[in-house]
This record gives sequence, structure tokens and C-alpha cells, in this order.
Amino acid sequence: MGTLSAAAIDLGSNSFHLVVARVRPERLLEPVYEDKVMLRLGEVVARLGRFDDEAEARAHEAFERFVSLARAFGATVIVAAATASFRDAQNGRDVADALEARTGVHVRILTGHEEASTIFSAVRSAGSIGQVPVVVADLGGGSLELALGTQRSLLRARSLPLGVGKLSVRYRCSDPPRHDELARIRAHVEAVAGAELREMASFEPRRLVLASGTFAAIAKVARRLGRVDQLADGQVLRVVDVASLTGALDAIVRADREARIDRLGIDRRRSDTVVPGVLIVRALLDELGVDEVWTSRWALREGLLIQAVEEGDAMGFAFDAAELRAGSLRHLMRKYQIEEDHARAVERHALALFDGLGGALELVPEDRDLLAVAALLHDVGAFVSGRNHDRHGAYLLAADPPRGLSVRERLVVEGVVGSHRRGAPRSPDALSTADRDRVAALAALLRVADGLDASHTQVVEGVEVQLEADEIRLVVHADEALGAERVALETKTELLSSLLGRRVELDVVPVARDGAARARSVLD
Repeated sequence: MGTLSAAAIDLGSNSFHLVVARVRPERLLEPVYEDKVMLRLGEVVARLGRFDDEAEARAHEAFERFVSLARAFGATVIVAAATASFRDAQNGRDVADALEARTGVHVRILTGHEEASTIFSAVRSAGSIGQVPVVVADLGGGSLELALGTQRSLLRARSLPLGVGKLSVRYRCSDPPRHDELARIRAHVEAVAGAELREMASFEPRRLVLASGTFAAIAKVARRLGRVDQLADGQVLRVVDVASLTGALDAIVRADREARIDRLGIDRRRSDTVVPGVLIVRALLDELGVDEVWTSRWALREGLLIQAVEEGDAMGFAFDAAELRAGSLRHLMRKYQIEEDHARAVERHALALFDGLGGALELVPEDRDLLAVAALLHDVGAFVSGRNHDRHGAYLLAADPPRGLSVRERLVVEGVVGSHRRGAPRSPDALSTADRDRVAALAALLRVADGLDASHTQVVEGVEVQLEADEIRLVVHADEALGAERVALETKTELLSSLLGRRVELDVVPVARDGAARARSVLD
């Protein structure tokens, strides 16, 4: 299937969001256009129990504009979903029906469970969250969505009436808020969310993923105050330093409104509602006891796109890290014009070398997958320049990493790609000594594998390893005499020889190119 253009409109309690995206077969959403309008409808519903005429008019204006924009950008599928303010408003269904009548786009009012599970689907499609349970939290104007699960399964999904709009209306605070005012909000959060958070904590989640505008604003303050700003997986999930996040929570509630805006960089429109958001984050951290906090740019609207595409049987989205990784690798190879025949040949040779030498290099089975990724992407830097393309490759992968890898795995791949040509191996500073040794060992294998296809003509059909006391013998099966490969291997075997303390010898065995079956690629 080719690319599909689709749009999602999220009718939230704080704001309406639009995203128009190209949905690719590699399970990637490439945003074409995004827009947001802050309406704060949840506060209206919290005060009146319904949408008044002015709120309904603003909703109509924003929704009709978003539908027109989606169509102008070529969206062939438009999905729209409303959340807590529409669930809670006495006239929520009437307003949703009126929006549909004016535009022809159906507005689905999600249940709390549907909203939480859709957000979770988006987060686990954005990158690899692993097989240890994680908690995904999304804080809107009308509700707090919580979901617990792993990469493959949703274990629990709940919606709680703890939206920042509702709390701001119910608990008016001084500027800056007084201790007793904060204590009342904390007590309310505990009364509403405490039991559910303790239930989720019993699953021993390792990580909390925050996905919403309010949470993003708090995380932005944490990054301003701290030193850690890492990609967690791909470009959608990011790591937040827990100590910096805790510092940000304290800084926000101590500051007055103008200081939050001017000194902490919080958007003026969120400068009041962020205070209850802080207390909710504190409750999440205190009750869940997680080791890591991530933020996700993918949330409800991306989840709506994924569901719409899947329901139309256009393509399937991956909930498996290997599938995520394979789709992302194909995308990067196409984006950076990597020569696929050469990349696959180098991957094949690298894995054969790993199977013969991985034990001697003290590598573990998981390192084999990292070597395969590095082999497929080793020439990514040639997109910038053939000269020093190893270093260019490391820079590109730091900015545009493959999905389906943890932070540590991404840094290892970055180091291997940046070290695959010559010289002393170079590793990212954040890696441990053990991982630096891992980079050196994998780079040694990748250098030899690259040398085995130095001519980019795939003359080498395969390689076998014979490890002896004083030498490493490479039995190379080739369909013609080696030229460029033999020359390249004179230098590309030096690191491997040094690490294992053995000389490298080459035996060439002629073989007819007969199209015999080859080892499976991580792309397949």
C-alpha cells in the first residue's frame, strides 16, 4: 500500500487539536500540518454543567475551520473525537450532532476507557516501551487518563475526573498559591486518584509516560532547569530527568503567575491551570515510585489516526519492538538514500562474523540485533558527504534515530556507525565503560563486514570463521577473485586483530552465484 493522507481532530476540554499526516506503510505518521486553539470548554462545563451559547459558537468556529484545513491539505480520511467536556455536558451530544450536521464529519464522544486506551495505543506505536509495565498519563481540561500496559498488551485503562480546568474552577488559588490552598488540591487528588494509582503501582511499573499539553509544559520547565534532554525512542518519546522534574514542580508552585510566564517559560494560557497539573504529577511520582519519566508527543489524535487506518484495513500498526525497528530502518534507508544491496550484504556478513566471534569478544545475543541495525545504517552519513561519512552518520543518528531501541541501544548503534571506518572507536560520552567496549567489539566486526563488500558488487556470497589459538581464519566464499575486498581487509581487520590478540588470515573459496537462500535480515 502507498501513503494515505488522514486527519484527526481532538475536541479536548482545554483545546481543540488538528493533525493532518501522511500515514506510511512503515508504520510512520509524518505530520503535514498541525494546529491548536485553546477554548477551555471544560471550565464552562465545570461551572454550568453544559455548553452555553458562546462556548458552542466557539466550538463551531474552531471545528469548521479544522475540517476545512484538513480537506485543503488533502486528507481522505477525517476522524473527530470529543472527550471529557462533551461527556460531562448535559448538551454534549446535541453540540456534537450539530458539528456533524454543519461539516459532514462524525464526532464520536469517547468513553473514558476508550480515551485512555487510544492514548496508550498511540504511545506504544510511537516507540518501544518494553515488556515491563509502564503507566501512560494524559491530563486534559476535564479528566486524567491513566493506562497501564506493555508493548504488547493493555492491562488497565481508567479515566478520572481530575482535569486541570475542573480543578481550576473548583479550587481558586492566590498568586502565588498558598500552602493551605495547595494542600486542599492535593487532598482532592488523593481522594479521587489514590486508590487507582496504588492499584497500578502493584504491577511494579518501571516508567511513567506523560502525554498532554500541561505535562509537556511542566517537562519543558524541567529541561530548562536540568541537564538531561534525551530522545527515548525515535523523535517522539523523550526522557525527563526525575530530579529536574521534581525541581520544576517546586519552582512552578512557588512562582507567581508572571514569573511562571517570564522566568519559567510557561505559556500564558496555561499559567493558571498548570498549578493543579503540578500536584497531579507529584501524586503520580509519589504513588507509582517509577524509576524513569518520559514524555510523548503522540497522544489522542495520533491514536485516532492509527485506529482509523487499522479499521479501514489499510495497514497494520506494530506493537512489537522488532516490527517498529524494521519499519523505521526501511524509512531511514529510503530517506537517506542508503544503497540497500550493499547494506544488506554488510548486515549478512556482520551477523556471520558475530556468530563466529561474538563469544570470544564477550558479546551477548542482544548485541547481534544492534550490529544488524548498525550494519544497515553504516553508510547513512554518505547522505551528507562521502568524506568522513562515519562521523556524519553518528551525527545524523543522534538527531534522527531509529525507533524500537532504548536510549542505551541507540547510543551503542550511534557509536558503532561512527566507528565503522578506521581509527580508534568513538563512543557517545553517556555510555558506560562496558558499553564502550561493546561499541569497539561491534565496530571491529562491522569494519570487516564492510570490507567484504568494499566494491559494492556483492561478490562475496558468505564468510565462515575458524578461531584458532594464534589466528582468526576467514573462509570467504566468492564468485570471482577478490580485488577491492582484499585490499580493504588489509586495514579493516586491524581492530579485530587487536581486540582478540590474533592475526587475521583470509582463505578464498570460489563459489558459483546460484541464488541460494541467505540469512534473514532484520528488515524482513
